[in-house]
This record gives sequence, structure tokens and C-alpha cells, in this order.
Amino acid sequence: MKTPFDPVVRIGTRDVERLRDALRQEMVRVSGLVHEAAKLAQHVREECRLAELDVTLRTDGWVRARKAQAEQIAQQRADAEAGLVQLREQALTAYGKLRAAEKAASAYIDKAQAEAERKEQAEADDLGAARRLLQLKRWTRARGPSESQEQVDAA
Repeated sequence: MKTPFDPVVRIGTRDVERLRDALRQEMVRVSGLVHEAAKLAQHVREECRLAELDVTLRTDGWVRARKAQAEQIAQQRADAEAGLVQLREQALTAYGKLRAAEKAASAYIDKAQAEAERKEQAEADDLGAARRLLQLKRWTRARGPSESQEQVDAA
């Protein structure tokens, strides 16, 4: 059964799906940044171990560049996690709106069904009363006009 709330439910469903996809992408981004940070830390350890073997090799510039790179990755990760928190809040709000619209649509359907059942019952009651009235008229005609007149006078 169609309800006036169907467009709201469809839009809400699309919003929830869009936010779900955005959450997945952001989670993949965060995990990628975690992996990238771990990979960089491993690379720095390996390079430092190799640099220890050669005392004439200057590594201060390289180490500064790697620290800056690690800070950049940490900043991107913090931004991504903040975006993830924001997306979760948006998803909660969108899901709440969707549930409210679904409940309103369900209540509309329940009300329409109850109204239809009430109308059916009223029609059945009217039909039953009409049948009894017709049956009474037939019965009074079958008894004759004089007997029915006596009942009217008595009343």
C-alpha cells in the first residue's frame, strides 16, 4: 500500500546507504593510513640499521624528512578519524529519521486498514439491517393490510 511517507522513506534509505558507503570508504582510508605509518616505521628502522654500518653517512636530513612524512600521515589519520566520527553522527541522525518515517508509514497503513475494516463492518451492519427491514415488509404484506393496520393503530 502506498503512503504519503514513501518518498521520505526512499530518500532516507538512500541517505543511509550513501552514508554507509562513505563510512566504509573512510574506514578503508584510516586502515590504509595505519598500514602506511607502520610501513614507514619499518622502512626507517631498516634504513637506520643500514646507516649504522657506515659512519661517514649523514642521515639527519633523511631522518627529518621521514619524521615530517610520519607527522603528515598522523595528521591525515587524525583528520580521517575525525571525519569518521562526523560520518557516524550523520549516519545515526539519518537512520533515526528513516526509522521515524518507516514508523509513520506503518502507522498510516495500520490506520488505513482499520478504517477499511470499520467501513466493511458498517456496510455489513447496514446490509443486515436492510435485509431485516425487507423481511419485515414481506412479512407484513404476507399477513395482509388489515392486520398491519391494526398493529399501527395499537402502536
